[in-house]
Amino acid sequence: MNEEIKSQPMFFKDSNNLHIAYHKIEASDNNKDKPTIIFNHGLMSDMDGDKAIAIEEHCKNKGLGFIRFDCLGHGKSDDEFINGYISLWRQNQQEVIEKLGSSKNILIGSSMGGWLSLLNGVKMADKVAGIIGLAAAPDFTCEMYEEYEEIGKQIKENGVAQIPTGYGDTYYPFTKKLIEDGYDNCLLNKETIEINCPITLIQGQEDKSVYWQKALKIADKVITNQAKVVLIKDANHSLSRPEDIDVILRELDCLLAKV
Repeated sequence: MNEEIKSQPMFFKDSNNLHIAYHKIEASDNNKDKPTIIFNHGLMSDMDGDKAIAIEEHCKNKGLGFIRFDCLGHGKSDDEFINGYISLWRQNQQEVIEKLGSSKNILIGSSMGGWLSLLNGVKMADKVAGIIGLAAAPDFTCEMYEEYEEIGKQIKENGVAQIPTGYGDTYYPFTKKLIEDGYDNCLLNKETIEINCPITLIQGQEDKSVYWQKALKIADKVITNQAKVVLIKDANHSLSRPEDIDVILRELDCLLAKV
Protein backbone atom coordinates (compact mmCIF):
# COMPACT_ATOMS: atom_id res chain seq x y z
CA MET A 1 0.00 0.00 0.00
CA ASN A 2 1.43 3.37 -1.03
CA GLU A 3 1.51 5.49 2.15
CA GLU A 4 2.57 8.60 0.24
CA ILE A 5 -0.51 8.42 -1.96
CA LYS A 6 -2.71 7.85 1.08
CA SER A 7 -1.33 10.88 2.90
CA GLN A 8 -1.60 13.39 0.02
CA PRO A 9 -5.26 13.88 -0.87
CA MET A 10 -6.62 16.64 -3.04
CA PHE A 11 -9.48 18.88 -1.92
CA PHE A 12 -12.43 20.73 -3.38
CA LYS A 13 -14.83 23.17 -1.73
CA ASP A 14 -18.40 21.98 -1.46
CA SER A 15 -21.53 24.16 -1.66
CA ASN A 16 -21.09 25.06 2.03
CA ASN A 17 -17.49 26.21 1.41
CA LEU A 18 -16.08 23.20 3.30
CA HIS A 19 -13.18 21.10 2.01
CA ILE A 20 -13.81 17.52 0.91
CA ALA A 21 -10.71 15.34 0.62
CA TYR A 22 -10.39 12.94 -2.28
CA HIS A 23 -8.10 10.90 -4.50
CA LYS A 24 -8.75 10.56 -8.20
CA ILE A 25 -7.26 8.47 -10.99
CA GLU A 26 -8.03 9.55 -14.54
CA ALA A 27 -9.11 6.94 -17.06
CA SER A 28 -6.66 5.97 -19.77
CA ASP A 29 -7.35 7.36 -23.24
CA ASN A 30 -8.99 4.15 -24.49
CA ASN A 31 -11.28 3.97 -21.43
CA LYS A 32 -12.67 7.50 -21.46
CA ASP A 33 -16.08 6.18 -22.51
CA LYS A 34 -16.32 3.80 -19.53
CA PRO A 35 -17.95 4.75 -16.21
CA THR A 36 -15.91 6.31 -13.43
CA ILE A 37 -15.81 4.14 -10.30
CA ILE A 38 -16.62 6.10 -7.11
CA PHE A 39 -16.07 4.56 -3.68
CA ASN A 40 -17.93 5.79 -0.58
CA HIS A 41 -16.80 4.64 2.89
CA GLY A 42 -18.99 3.70 5.84
CA LEU A 43 -19.98 5.46 9.06
CA MET A 44 -16.97 6.85 10.98
CA SER A 45 -14.65 5.24 8.45
CA ASP A 46 -12.64 6.92 5.69
CA MET A 47 -11.37 6.57 2.14
CA ASP A 48 -8.11 4.89 3.14
CA GLY A 49 -9.53 1.46 4.02
CA ASP A 50 -8.37 -1.80 2.50
CA LYS A 51 -11.36 -2.14 0.18
CA ALA A 52 -10.98 1.37 -1.25
CA ILE A 53 -7.25 0.95 -1.85
CA ALA A 54 -7.69 -2.48 -3.44
CA ILE A 55 -10.39 -1.19 -5.79
CA GLU A 56 -8.20 1.80 -6.66
CA GLU A 57 -5.29 -0.47 -7.58
CA HIS A 58 -7.61 -2.67 -9.64
CA CYS A 59 -8.93 0.36 -11.55
CA LYS A 60 -5.42 1.73 -12.06
CA ASN A 61 -4.29 -1.59 -13.54
CA LYS A 62 -7.25 -1.61 -15.91
CA GLY A 63 -6.96 2.05 -16.86
CA LEU A 64 -10.33 2.94 -15.35
CA GLY A 65 -11.24 6.27 -13.77
CA PHE A 66 -11.57 6.02 -9.99
CA ILE A 67 -12.44 8.34 -7.09
CA ARG A 68 -12.45 7.81 -3.33
CA PHE A 69 -13.30 10.56 -0.89
CA ASP A 70 -14.04 11.39 2.75
CA CYS A 71 -17.51 12.59 3.69
CA LEU A 72 -17.56 15.70 5.89
CA GLY A 73 -16.63 14.88 9.48
CA HIS A 74 -14.68 11.82 8.32
CA GLY A 75 -11.02 11.27 7.48
CA LYS A 76 -9.26 14.35 6.13
CA SER A 77 -12.35 16.31 5.13
CA ASP A 78 -13.53 19.37 7.06
CA ASP A 79 -16.00 19.48 9.96
CA GLU A 80 -16.72 17.13 12.86
CA PHE A 81 -18.64 13.87 12.70
CA ILE A 82 -21.22 15.06 15.23
CA ASN A 83 -22.38 17.76 12.79
CA GLY A 84 -23.19 15.22 10.10
CA TYR A 85 -26.38 13.52 8.97
CA ILE A 86 -27.50 11.35 6.07
CA SER A 87 -28.76 14.14 3.78
CA LEU A 88 -25.47 16.02 4.18
CA TRP A 89 -23.35 12.97 3.42
CA ARG A 90 -25.58 12.09 0.46
CA GLN A 91 -25.00 15.63 -0.80
CA ASN A 92 -21.24 15.11 -0.39
CA GLN A 93 -21.44 12.10 -2.68
CA GLN A 94 -23.63 14.03 -5.13
CA GLU A 95 -21.12 16.86 -5.34
CA VAL A 96 -18.27 14.39 -5.88
CA ILE A 97 -20.24 12.90 -8.78
CA GLU A 98 -21.01 16.31 -10.24
CA LYS A 99 -17.60 17.93 -9.77
CA LEU A 100 -15.23 14.99 -10.22
CA GLY A 101 -17.14 12.16 -11.87
CA SER A 102 -18.08 11.60 -15.48
CA SER A 103 -21.35 11.41 -17.38
CA LYS A 104 -21.79 7.82 -16.17
CA ASN A 105 -20.52 6.46 -12.86
CA ILE A 106 -20.55 3.22 -10.88
CA LEU A 107 -21.08 3.85 -7.17
CA ILE A 108 -19.51 1.44 -4.70
CA GLY A 109 -20.81 2.06 -1.20
CA SER A 110 -19.70 0.35 2.00
CA SER A 111 -22.33 0.11 4.76
CA MET A 112 -23.56 3.71 5.18
CA GLY A 113 -21.96 4.45 1.82
CA GLY A 114 -24.30 1.86 0.37
CA TRP A 115 -27.28 3.81 1.71
CA LEU A 116 -25.94 7.03 0.16
CA SER A 117 -25.36 5.24 -3.15
CA LEU A 118 -28.95 3.97 -3.21
CA LEU A 119 -30.28 7.46 -2.45
CA ASN A 120 -28.24 8.96 -5.28
CA GLY A 121 -29.16 6.07 -7.54
CA VAL A 122 -32.70 7.41 -7.24
CA LYS A 123 -31.85 11.12 -7.28
CA MET A 124 -29.15 11.04 -9.97
CA ALA A 125 -30.33 8.23 -12.22
CA ASP A 126 -28.96 9.97 -15.32
CA LYS A 127 -25.40 9.84 -13.93
CA VAL A 128 -25.46 6.45 -12.16
CA ALA A 129 -24.75 3.53 -14.47
CA GLY A 130 -24.50 0.90 -11.73
CA ILE A 131 -24.27 0.36 -7.99
CA ILE A 132 -22.35 -2.10 -5.82
CA GLY A 133 -23.43 -2.27 -2.20
CA LEU A 134 -20.94 -3.74 0.27
CA ALA A 135 -23.02 -4.68 3.31
CA ALA A 136 -25.25 -1.79 2.26
CA ALA A 137 -27.04 -0.34 5.28
CA PRO A 138 -30.05 1.75 4.27
CA ASP A 139 -32.22 2.89 7.20
CA PHE A 140 -29.70 1.82 9.85
CA THR A 141 -30.20 4.94 11.99
CA CYS A 142 -33.94 4.32 12.13
CA GLU A 143 -33.48 0.65 12.97
CA MET A 144 -30.96 1.38 15.72
CA TYR A 145 -33.19 4.07 17.23
CA GLU A 146 -36.10 1.64 17.38
CA GLU A 147 -33.94 -1.19 18.73
CA TYR A 148 -32.18 0.70 21.52
CA GLU A 149 -34.51 2.47 23.92
CA GLU A 150 -31.49 4.20 25.49
CA ILE A 151 -30.88 6.32 22.38
CA GLY A 152 -33.92 8.49 22.94
CA LYS A 153 -33.20 8.84 26.66
CA GLN A 154 -29.56 9.83 26.11
CA ILE A 155 -30.44 12.36 23.40
CA LYS A 156 -33.07 13.93 25.65
CA GLU A 157 -30.64 14.15 28.59
CA ASN A 158 -27.35 14.94 26.80
CA GLY A 159 -28.22 15.97 23.25
CA VAL A 160 -26.31 12.98 21.92
CA ALA A 161 -26.41 9.20 22.42
CA GLN A 162 -23.25 7.08 22.51
CA ILE A 163 -23.92 3.81 20.68
CA PRO A 164 -21.36 0.97 20.91
CA THR A 165 -19.85 0.21 17.50
CA GLY A 166 -19.08 -3.41 18.33
CA TYR A 167 -15.38 -2.71 17.73
CA GLY A 168 -13.76 -2.40 21.16
CA ASP A 169 -14.51 0.63 23.33
CA THR A 170 -15.64 2.88 20.48
CA TYR A 171 -18.98 4.58 20.04
CA TYR A 172 -21.13 6.20 17.37
CA PRO A 173 -22.42 9.59 18.57
CA PHE A 174 -26.06 9.77 17.45
CA THR A 175 -27.65 13.23 17.52
CA LYS A 176 -31.33 14.14 17.24
CA LYS A 177 -30.60 15.57 13.79
CA LEU A 178 -29.03 12.30 12.62
CA ILE A 179 -32.06 10.32 13.81
CA GLU A 180 -34.69 12.67 12.38
CA ASP A 181 -32.90 13.07 9.06
CA GLY A 182 -32.42 9.32 8.85
CA TYR A 183 -36.18 8.85 8.92
CA ASP A 184 -36.52 11.38 6.09
CA ASN A 185 -34.19 9.19 3.99
CA CYS A 186 -35.58 5.74 4.75
CA LEU A 187 -35.88 3.49 1.70
CA LEU A 188 -37.02 0.08 2.88
CA ASN A 189 -40.39 1.37 4.08
CA LYS A 190 -41.26 2.22 0.48
CA GLU A 191 -43.10 -0.15 -1.84
CA THR A 192 -40.36 0.21 -4.45
CA ILE A 193 -36.94 1.85 -4.71
CA GLU A 194 -36.76 3.70 -8.02
CA ILE A 195 -33.40 2.39 -9.16
CA ASN A 196 -33.33 0.99 -12.69
CA CYS A 197 -29.59 0.46 -13.24
CA PRO A 198 -27.72 -2.81 -12.60
CA ILE A 199 -27.06 -3.32 -8.90
CA THR A 200 -24.96 -5.90 -7.08
CA LEU A 201 -25.25 -6.39 -3.32
CA ILE A 202 -22.39 -8.21 -1.61
CA GLN A 203 -23.12 -9.34 1.92
CA GLY A 204 -21.42 -11.48 4.56
CA GLN A 205 -23.67 -13.92 6.39
CA GLU A 206 -21.58 -13.52 9.56
CA ASP A 207 -22.21 -9.77 9.54
CA LYS A 208 -23.29 -8.67 13.05
CA SER A 209 -23.98 -5.07 12.01
CA VAL A 210 -26.20 -5.53 8.94
CA TYR A 211 -28.39 -8.62 8.77
CA TRP A 212 -27.74 -10.46 5.51
CA GLN A 213 -31.44 -10.62 4.63
CA LYS A 214 -31.33 -6.85 4.10
CA ALA A 215 -29.53 -7.39 0.79
CA LEU A 216 -32.42 -9.58 -0.37
CA LYS A 217 -34.92 -6.93 0.72
CA ILE A 218 -33.10 -4.21 -1.23
CA ALA A 219 -32.93 -6.43 -4.32
CA ASP A 220 -36.65 -7.11 -4.05
CA LYS A 221 -37.56 -3.41 -3.84
CA VAL A 222 -35.39 -1.90 -6.60
CA ILE A 223 -37.26 -1.72 -9.88
CA THR A 224 -34.36 -2.92 -12.04
CA ASN A 225 -34.49 -6.46 -13.36
CA GLN A 226 -30.68 -6.58 -13.02
CA ALA A 227 -30.38 -6.94 -9.24
CA LYS A 228 -27.83 -9.47 -8.01
CA VAL A 229 -27.15 -10.61 -4.44
CA VAL A 230 -23.82 -12.24 -3.58
CA LEU A 231 -23.72 -13.89 -0.14
CA ILE A 232 -20.38 -14.82 1.40
CA LYS A 233 -21.13 -17.41 4.04
CA ASP A 234 -18.24 -16.78 6.44
CA ALA A 235 -17.67 -13.03 5.87
CA ASN A 236 -18.33 -10.33 8.45
CA HIS A 237 -19.32 -6.67 8.07
CA SER A 238 -15.92 -5.38 6.97
CA LEU A 239 -15.66 -7.55 3.82
CA SER A 240 -11.94 -6.77 3.91
CA ARG A 241 -10.30 -10.21 3.83
CA PRO A 242 -8.34 -10.96 0.64
CA GLU A 243 -10.97 -13.47 -0.40
CA ASP A 244 -13.75 -10.92 0.15
CA ILE A 245 -11.90 -8.30 -1.88
CA ASP A 246 -11.43 -10.86 -4.67
CA VAL A 247 -15.23 -11.22 -4.80
CA ILE A 248 -15.69 -7.44 -4.89
CA LEU A 249 -13.24 -7.01 -7.77
CA ARG A 250 -14.78 -9.90 -9.68
CA GLU A 251 -18.25 -8.43 -9.30
CA LEU A 252 -17.01 -4.99 -10.35
CA ASP A 253 -15.69 -6.49 -13.57
CA CYS A 254 -19.02 -8.26 -14.12
CA LEU A 255 -20.94 -5.03 -13.60
CA LEU A 256 -18.65 -3.13 -15.95
CA ALA A 257 -19.36 -5.70 -18.63
CA LYS A 258 -23.10 -5.00 -18.25
CA VAL A 259 -22.88 -1.22 -18.54
